[in-house]
Amino acid sequence: MIKKLLYFLILFLGHVLVFAQEDFIPENTSPPEDRIEKQRNFDDDLSSKYDGNDFKYKDHVEKREKRRTPNFPSTFLSKVMRFFTTVFPYLLALIVIFIVVKALIGEDFSWFFSSKNKKIERAVILTSEEESYLENENYEKLIVLAKQKGDYRNATRYYYLLLLKQMSNKGLITFDKDKTNTEYIFDLQKKELRKPFSYLLYIYDYVWYGEFDVNQTNFSVIESNYESFLKQL
Repeated sequence: MIKKLLYFLILFLGHVLVFAQEDFIPENTSPPEDRIEKQRNFDDDLSSKYDGNDFKYKDHVEKREKRRTPNFPSTFLSKVMRFFTTVFPYLLALIVIFIVVKALIGEDFSWFFSSKNKKIERAVILTSEEESYLENENYEKLIVLAKQKGDYRNATRYYYLLLLKQMSNKGLITFDKDKTNTEYIFDLQKKELRKPFSYLLYIYDYVWYGEFDVNQTNFSVIESNYESFLKQL
């Protein structure tokens, strides 16, 4: 029903426009006799009268082309002004929104770019004995205790801490709890060690932050890689 009504309105408006155009056209289109101008006669020296510099079309064209030549500074400034009046306000608004959102939810935007929610790191429950070893940086003993309990995930973490400790003691890297693994890689001066060192850091990230469940078979491979690298130091 609505489509038929719209179709009727379109036809009606079309007829109205046609009739309006027809009414606008006068019946007698011939000009009145009193407006018919008589034929004019031109003088014989007409060409000589219009032969001056003021009537030379070429000069006018050249002047017109000169005026049309764009002025680069003014063109550039006009584009800059157009940017600040059109695009810049929206860009500034986006920056302000970004700053406000960042201040409200913090610096971690990984949830926005990932389809999965950020995984919560498992709580590490340590005994008083393990805490004592951790405070004294006795990672070798912690590795043994973790293996005895079948906690291969924490055993991998202790190997990672042992690796950083020994490399720092030998002056290969500078240990800092706020440093990232990427910073440790570039901190390593011996370039021949960077590739195997990067692989060990990758294993730790995959096991610890990826919450990969490590069994005894997996850990034997991990332990072999860490021990082999530590012997090279």
